Amino acid sequence: MPGHATGRGKPPAGWRDVFLNALAECPNVTRAAAEADVPKQTAYRARSTSAKFAEQWDEALRQGVDALEGEALRRAQFGTEKPVFQGGVLVGHVTEYSDTLMMFLLKAHNPEKFGDKQRHEVTGADGGALQLTWIGGLTERFDGDDGDSE
Repeated sequence: MPGHATGRGKPPAGWRDVFLNALAECPNVTRAAAEADVPKQTAYRARSTSAKFAEQWDEALRQGVDALEGEALRRAQFGTEKPVFQGGVLVGHVTEYSDTLMMFLLKAHNPEKFGDKQRHEVTGADGGALQLTWIGGLTERFDGDDGDSE
């Protein structure tokens, strides 16, 4: 029914299938809802009330993200053709690769080797050694005294 995406009327028949197919092609709920001609709130409501639809939604999202990852890999590894103009005339094409996409893919698939390394160092005042202070009865507990002795 036209105009349902604006919140009027009943959702069109078969909207869930259209929504899920659109979500699998492009993992964006707003876009998938528009494709199915329903407000995204209708989709979210259906997700919250139907475990089966929620499962299908998650699978469609996985498919959509996999497709995006595949496109990122293609652009990083094989590049994209860009036109080259000289004096306003097309004189050829050049292949541009994406080092940024390549790095994201390497970080995702081999984080031990390519992931961001983080090191946390704790020091005392002016970068010196830490000074530990025992509080209350903790000293006895750390000295091996379980507190039950008389």
